[in-house]
Amino acid sequence: QENGDEYAKSVLADTTSLARKISIFNLMVAVVDVFFAIGCPIFQKKRQHPFALGIPGVDVIRSPVFEILYLLELPTPFTVSSMYMPYVSLFSSLAMFGKAMLQILQNNLRKLCDNMQETSE
Repeated sequence: QENGDEYAKSVLADTTSLARKISIFNLMVAVVDVFFAIGCPIFQKKRQHPFALGIPGVDVIRSPVFEILYLLELPTPFTVSSMYMPYVSLFSSLAMFGKAMLQILQNNLRKLCDNMQETSE
């Protein structure tokens, strides 16, 4: 970007904008996922935990045990999303900037070949 190449600047600006939009989208998906993971078991007629849960010798669907275990499971979606989504955003951003670097390299090689055709052998 600092070498003054206008094509490189435009590709990097487009990639930065797209990476920011995808990161925001990933965050929004994570928030929606957390609310569905927590909320869906509440609105179902059949009792079900957000995550498959089984304790030997304990009926996890019975009334006091279900509510206690459900409350203990509430932080899990937040923790999983806050640990997982940054890595997804980082990986997608790195992939996009890798693609941008390849596009800039392709453009530089194209200009190099065009310059070589103008000069004599």
